[in-house]
Amino acid sequence: MDNFEFNLPHFRPTKRRLKILALILTGLLVLFLLYQLFRLISNYPVLSALDQRQDFNPKTVSQNKTLAVVNQMIELPDDQNGTVGVIKDLKALESRRDYFKKARNGDILIIYPDMTIIYDRENHTVVDIAKTKLLQ
Repeated sequence: MDNFEFNLPHFRPTKRRLKILALILTGLLVLFLLYQLFRLISNYPVLSALDQRQDFNPKTVSQNKTLAVVNQMIELPDDQNGTVGVIKDLKALESRRDYFKKARNGDILIIYPDMTIIYDRENHTVVDIAKTKLLQ
């Protein structure tokens, strides 16, 4: 068993194979960039309607005062990252979904991949919770 050798078939990286590999990698990079551009364009109306927007993860919830208060009222997901921000342009959000009819400018919007929470920080109440995918 000490003399065991594993021989791969003879593979030479020829110029043609390197060109094909470069084309495949370039194509994958272009597809990835197009996908990111699509996400940016589709999420822009929501993200531009928020002021003081901040991404967070479950470990940083306790460091943000507003998120800590909401987490005491309702249990926020402890296995998902999210985005939080202050609503500054309610009309832009209402044009996307009817869900925002209950919100006001100045309310806190907490966005998870499959859930959105509106929190009224003046009255310290959760205005609405929706199982909706707001961002792409």
